[in-house]
Amino acid sequence: MNTSFMQEMRDLKKAKVLLENPGFAIKAINHIGKPIEFAIEKIDSETLNRATTTALRKSLDMAIATMGK
Repeated sequence: MNTSFMQEMRDLKKAKVLLENPGFAIKAINHIGKPIEFAIEKIDSETLNRATTTALRKSLDMAIATMGK
């Protein structure tokens, strides 16, 4: 087997290990996200839609306000 193939196989094995064993940061984010996902599931769609629309509009207003600076 050529060295290029062997290097690709080593890289794939390393990638597999990394993907199958998430680091601390990913585990922490997943842990933090669980209550957020639970809360979102409990909110009715109309309330969630209004909150999302409000957040997007405020973000857009802030972006537009800082464009001239």
